[in-house]
Amino acid sequence: MSHRLATADGITLWADHYQSGDRQAVIVVCHGFFQHRRTPRFRRIAERFVRAGYDVVVFDFRGHGQSGGWFTFGQRETADLQTVLEFVRPQYHKLGVLAFSIGASIAIHTLANTHQADGLIAVSAVADPDAITPTRVWWPGAIRSWWSQRRIRRSFRALTVHYGKPKAVEVVDRVSPIPVLFIHGTKDWLVDIRHSQPLYRCAGEPKALYCVEGGRHAEELFEDDPDGFIRVCCEWFQDVFEQ
Repeated sequence: MSHRLATADGITLWADHYQSGDRQAVIVVCHGFFQHRRTPRFRRIAERFVRAGYDVVVFDFRGHGQSGGWFTFGQRETADLQTVLEFVRPQYHKLGVLAFSIGASIAIHTLANTHQADGLIAVSAVADPDAITPTRVWWPGAIRSWWSQRRIRRSFRALTVHYGKPKAVEVVDRVSPIPVLFIHGTKDWLVDIRHSQPLYRCAGEPKALYCVEGGRHAEELFEDDPDGFIRVCCEWFQDVFEQ
């Protein structure tokens, strides 16, 4: 089921709601830059969580997919996630957030201010966007990833990268007491694992860091090992939801 939502600053967002039939717990999935809610990867992620017994909501950040507006690299996207959480929260007893890449950075900023979730998994989280050199987007790993998704891209709209990008590492300590699991691949071609390491050090308890040996970037960790990725996530959410 698709939903049309409106942010406080007037941006139209689109979200897909996958239902398992349980209606007790939901996972809100946040994509990264140049992705959207209906890429094959994110459809498969949602379907796998439904099979595991969770409802799932996947939405398009502004400037991506069917959502309106322009992507601002974290300056305004907290309003997007907050809108989705306010829509979903009253419907469920437990709510988790699974966020990828810069989407994980946005989730950290949002939950640091609102605490609207019961657990967060931050995959390949960006600690400081300014630490990502422009040359990394032209590395072979980036080109292979984007080429493999070329047929399902929708237009995306972004303001200049010099817009001013918030740093998750400066606010991650305020996410506590929400439990946070950081997942990062040791061979991430875009966001080096040294982003998740300081995020983990600065985060409050409870927290955990799971390093995937040889793992690539963000949703590619799911693509490389769907069973293993979903197992780690489900075990984490199950533990924190039972607390």
